[in-house]
Parts: sequence; structure tokens; C-alpha cells
Amino acid sequence: MTRMVTFGLDHVLGLFGDTARRSVPLILTGRGHGSGIVWGVDGLLITNHHVVPGPDATVALGGQRMPATVAGRSPRYDLAALRIAPEALAALGEPLVPLRARPGPPRAGQLAIAAGHPRNSRDVLAIGVIVATDHSPAPEAGGRPWLVQTDVRLQPGHSGGPLLDSDGAVIGVNTLVLGALSLAVPVALVNEFVAAVRRGDDPGGDGDLAGAGRDDDVAWL
Repeated sequence: MTRMVTFGLDHVLGLFGDTARRSVPLILTGRGHGSGIVWGVDGLLITNHHVVPGPDATVALGGQRMPATVAGRSPRYDLAALRIAPEALAALGEPLVPLRARPGPPRAGQLAIAAGHPRNSRDVLAIGVIVATDHSPAPEAGGRPWLVQTDVRLQPGHSGGPLLDSDGAVIGVNTLVLGALSLAVPVALVNEFVAAVRRGDDPGGDGDLAGAGRDDDVAWL
């Protein structure tokens, strides 16, 4: 059963501590808000494509609000990269704390922890387990990208935040709810996306994961 807890509880602090609070920014746009992931000390953040429909956003992190611009996006995988302005990073007064990517694939039955800022709450964790890791056909087969399925109960505002394992490593990026399941873009695809952004390549890809939003049983967060 999924439980909702805050970063401040002792058993959660034992896993994540202050690092989690400093590594999951609130992403604000003129159309709403979502969550993100600190991916690099250079100000690179990852979130969902559908969270940042425009060219820029405001990032709330460490008690400050900072401007950020979109450095790349992939509608195919519902991913977007944001970059915090260097002057805003300097004003932050302390280095960013990136979350690390899980080195291997997740397994069914493994603990899964979604971090983010749903609705009007801040720093919320939703805890569940991975149900399956093969929800969708491979992209080259014409289906939706392979997504990680969990029974974590996500809410609007969790989109773009990390799905973590019990060691605090990123399993994926929380994206949508399909019926009773929550789906996340796996970290292997996120790594490929980030590599393309850093090379200056177009990471877009063909298709649009947001097309899933036309299904009656899909809820975007």
C-alpha cells in the first residue's frame, strides 16, 4: 500500500537527508507547476516536457527562486532539460547536489519512492513498489516508450520529479498515471537524453508521449 510521508521524518532522513530536499526543485511556469531533478552541478535540471511548455521557467530550490531556460526537450520521451542561469547559481551560495542515476535496471517488487511537490504541498514522498518494467512496446516498434510501472500513488505536481530506489538513486522520471498505475520514464532513456543535450544534439525524437493523454484512462500530473 502506498504511503505519503514528508522528507522530514526520521526513517526517510536516514535514506535521503537534506540532499533530497536540495535535489528536487519546484518548477513553476505560467500554466502551473511540477517537479524536477538536479542533474548536474552546472545547473542542469531534468523535468517533463509537459511541465515546461514554454522556453523558460522559474525554479524554487534552497529557499530561493531562480530563472531557468529550456536547454533541450524530447516530446517522444516527455523529457525536458532546464539550465539555471550562472548568475543565479552564484547567488545560491552553495553548490547544487545532483541525484545519481541507478546504474542497473530496476526489478519488479523493488521499493520505489517518488519525490516531488504535489498540489500545494512541498517535499512530499510517495512510497510503493515497482510492479513491472515492460509496460510498453519499444519506441522503434511504434508504441509508447518503455516505462516503469509502480503502485506509487502520484498526484498532480509530482510530474518531472524523481522515482528513487531505496539507496536514493534515480530509477526514472515520474510522468503520468495510467489507471491504478503510475508510470516513469526509465533512467536509461534519461541518460541518453542528457548526453544528447550536453553534446548539443537534438534529443527530440519522433512522436509524442503526450499523445497518450488522449486515452481516457491516462492522467497527466
